[in-house]
Amino acid sequence: MQQTTTIQTQEKMERRRKISAHNIFPSHNGALSHVVAFVATLGFVIYSSSDSKEKKESFIRKHLDSTINFIHLLTFATWVGIQVWVQVSGFTMFKTLTRSAFAQVQSRIFPMYFISGIIMSTISLFTHLYMNPVKSWQEDSLSLYQALSISVSLLCSLVNYFYLGPETIRMVQIRAQRVKFLGIEDGVGPVSPKLVEHDFTYREIKQRFIKMHAACSMVNVICYGACGVNLWCLASKQVLC
Repeated sequence: MQQTTTIQTQEKMERRRKISAHNIFPSHNGALSHVVAFVATLGFVIYSSSDSKEKKESFIRKHLDSTINFIHLLTFATWVGIQVWVQVSGFTMFKTLTRSAFAQVQSRIFPMYFISGIIMSTISLFTHLYMNPVKSWQEDSLSLYQALSISVSLLCSLVNYFYLGPETIRMVQIRAQRVKFLGIEDGVGPVSPKLVEHDFTYREIKQRFIKMHAACSMVNVICYGACGVNLWCLASKQVLC
């Protein structure tokens, strides 16, 4: 009887593991499939809008600029939306999850967040340069400001992805290990200073974390400002009217 119960328990755990794996990976694949489906549908509509081959080619050439503008706006707006979502979700999770759970979630979100910034900023920069070549910047200063602001956004994402982000996550994990070593109960919010006031190692780890987190946050603020400049330039060009 006990053996049967053990087997059933193992089977349940295996099913849960498979379900968990299924929920993790298809979430990314699902997002990718949505993007592919959207792009494919857009291309099909453009290509099928005319009957003859000549008309189709003429239609595509005629609407190429609009398509590039559309891609630029879509990718840049997506990047700005991701930034807002990360801030809102981060504050909400910090006030809701335990410290260990919050650290684990952030360690997964941060890399995805920064790589999204790299991809979206790169696409935005290339589409902008296509529509606004360097030679046109002398007569159009807004295009120059846009190129610089998007480049700053890309640079900030690269710095955070390759150095500040991983280092901040590493310090979070080290701090969590120290808290566990001290036998402090896991909970929501920061650790009470009274529980660690006599532990020099924890204070040293915390100071290192504060420095890295502050640097990462400052780079994020610069990225927000750069994106704001591009938004202002787009609004000044009245592309939304």
